[in-house]
Amino acid sequence: SPLIHRLKSLMQNKQAWRIALFSAFVYVSLPLLGAYWGTSYLQAKGLSRTVAASLSSMLWIGYAVGAPLSGKISDSIKRRKLPLIFSSLIGMIASSLIVYLPTNEIFTFGFLFFCIGLASSGCSPAFAAMSENVQENLQATSIGFNNSAITFSAAILPPIVSLFIEWGVPEGTHNYSVANFQQGLFLMPIFYAVAFFISLFLIRETYCRSQHEVVKVRL
Repeated sequence: SPLIHRLKSLMQNKQAWRIALFSAFVYVSLPLLGAYWGTSYLQAKGLSRTVAASLSSMLWIGYAVGAPLSGKISDSIKRRKLPLIFSSLIGMIASSLIVYLPTNEIFTFGFLFFCIGLASSGCSPAFAAMSENVQENLQATSIGFNNSAITFSAAILPPIVSLFIEWGVPEGTHNYSVANFQQGLFLMPIFYAVAFFISLFLIRETYCRSQHEVVKVRL
């Protein structure tokens, strides 16, 4: 069928796989903190539940600001790689500070959570890079593939991190210490580091142009 043929062609495109992996790793910390452990971690740091929940919302504000902004900047400078590299680097730094910075200062965590949202929005220009690296008849399929990679990572990786967090915690109790959270959240900087490596070395710059367009040369 035409769909099977398109999927087969897409699976043979190395750039499509690399961009999908980048998107998956750059995004996953957003649901990990926003939907799973962000509020509980901040409570373990000594903040009240109300304040912790309010700070967790900074993740989504950062994402809401970053998604259109990163796309706009990418279009303006005619580059795809630079926003991808920059977003994963921000995420690597911010997530490391969230896990290991010995503070419970409200404004510090608000800023860092906002930065995680900004970093995760790096998947926005990645969608554009994806469509530019495939043939025109595969663009819609490739966007779906990239979205599936993001959704899959958000479904699979946070439960794995949760297993590490809950390792050694007595069954039936929910008194997690900062050390318990560090047992699992240390993976966040690693996720961003993988995304950084992929964006820096493996993703090809498209200069905001389709890599499969026909260039006419006038003699």
